[in-house]
Amino acid sequence: MADSGAMLARARAAHDQGRLTEAVPLYREVLAREPGNTDALQLLGRAMAALGQTQQAVRLIEAAAQLQPSNPAIQANLGGALSAAGRHAEALSCYDRALALQPDLAGAHRGRGMALMRVGKPAAALVSFLEAARLAPDDDQAQNGAGVALERLNRPDEARRCFERALALNPRNAEAHHNLGLIEAAAGRHAEALTSIERALALQPNQPALHGNRGTELLALGRRAEALASFDHALRLAPQDAAVHHNRGLALASLKRHSEALASFSSALGRSSVTRNPWRASTRRWPATRIPRMRSTTAVQCWCGCSGPAMLSRTSRAASP
Repeated sequence: MADSGAMLARARAAHDQGRLTEAVPLYREVLAREPGNTDALQLLGRAMAALGQTQQAVRLIEAAAQLQPSNPAIQANLGGALSAAGRHAEALSCYDRALALQPDLAGAHRGRGMALMRVGKPAAALVSFLEAARLAPDDDQAQNGAGVALERLNRPDEARRCFERALALNPRNAEAHHNLGLIEAAAGRHAEALTSIERALALQPNQPALHGNRGTELLALGRRAEALASFDHALRLAPQDAAVHHNRGLALASLKRHSEALASFSSALGRSSVTRNPWRASTRRWPATRIPRMRSTTAVQCWCGCSGPAMLSRTSRAASP
């Protein structure tokens, strides 16, 4: 029978390769043998968060933090679990504790930046992302996070450079491809935007916002039938997205399928909880262009000491007629 150390090593290797269903039972077996194994507790917590079980993740990493309250990595990972559970203010306190214990912990600076973005403080987030990038120059997620913060601060040229640096470090960073595409779209460079979004889709083919944004760029380029197919694909993955229903209506109207277009517009109105006229609503997220947008954004949380995504701007945008 393998000892606990060897079993934990196997679990971590599987976890690092994304094989969570293999890693989780191994972590549990380690904990059955050693209930106070803080590495197994926090790593199982991270795995649970990745599987969407955020409350269990918080409980597991809290248990590790109670056993080792002065461990900065555990505090940072607890911040990641809390932020994944939507408890961003508590997450910030954890990141601050981690950084008080170890000021050069790059992952904690990056996680703090993401939590600050979620509470609407992009200027403070930018400081954290830039410090993470200074401490870990090869961290593509820190560059991506800095780009998102810069865009929120209406500094799109600097944001573009950050996304490009992220992609130079890691060409498989789907979030950076997507964010670069959105920057290009906001500047009216729709062919370039489509290229970036399609690169992101090649890496994340089941991401509904990418299909929706691909449709928006195709529509802007006059490729109406292809745009309609992209909107249909997005709605198969996320049927409640009001902006995609609206954009689908625009595509149908441009194809002179007016009764179907009206049905899509009605579906958009019925699903919008943001405004009575969602496709005319703009946000401060992107500079004004001829394509107003409504968007829904999801952040994927980072973890101290691992290579998780920094922030994915998952956006459904409504196109103008």
